[in-house]
Amino acid sequence: MENKKGFTFGIITSVHSQYYLVDCVRSIIEMNIPYENYEIIIVGNCNIPSQGNITVIPFNEYIKPLWITKKKNIITENSSFENISYSHDYIEFDRQWYEGFLKFGDDWDICMNHMLNLDGTRGLDWMGLPDDPVYGNVVFPYEYKGSKGMYVPGNYWVAKRKVMQEFPLNEDFVWDEGEDIEWSKRVLGGYPQRWLKNLQDFENGKIRIKEHKYVFNPLSKVRFLKQKYVPVDFLIEYDGHSGKESRPFESTPENYYYLNFNERPERV
Repeated sequence: MENKKGFTFGIITSVHSQYYLVDCVRSIIEMNIPYENYEIIIVGNCNIPSQGNITVIPFNEYIKPLWITKKKNIITENSSFENISYSHDYIEFDRQWYEGFLKFGDDWDICMNHMLNLDGTRGLDWMGLPDDPVYGNVVFPYEYKGSKGMYVPGNYWVAKRKVMQEFPLNEDFVWDEGEDIEWSKRVLGGYPQRWLKNLQDFENGKIRIKEHKYVFNPLSKVRFLKQKYVPVDFLIEYDGHSGKESRPFESTPENYYYLNFNERPERV
């Protein structure tokens, strides 16, 4: 399929989680994107019908419960545009989101934006990996340049269709099994048993560095439509499903220089 310029807004949902879905879809429509430059693909059973540029793809939730990786791969398979936004059904897009991307440009493979909690505080957006007994989540300043040490949160991100075709979500994983972390490791570098800070892989005595460009676009924002748990202190362990082999060396800034960037949430 030839990719067109524009955006696919892919949303995963279900009968049991669609409470905020109407508001999510409305926020996309209210950006007033030219009709020919976007589409909305909803994967999951819901009360919104397919109409106009909204396509709803039913999903059998009984095959494998909480199979969100499959749903997101279905979005990729059905996308018509080169840029795809992946989100859960409780994400609201700021009215200036599309305009922000037009201004920011197209020089990226994977992109993150400001993510705001329901109370206006910063969410877990531009961040390092969790599950370290000392450092926990490492939330970077927005000027930190990806992708070393980065973790792409699974509830929202934007990526090129060609990247997602090459690196689909691992369908062996379901919700709350660290599917986003496993994908982050593969797409940003590092063997599966290591964290993505290990960007330099050794193959036959040579260093191999993957080239996917992960960037932060400060001109676009999304918001949670429900309050998400965010620890007040990012020096605590947060994500228990991430595994216990997070860092093969002692967690010190000397070993992992980006740990110097640890900071608390901030208002945007």
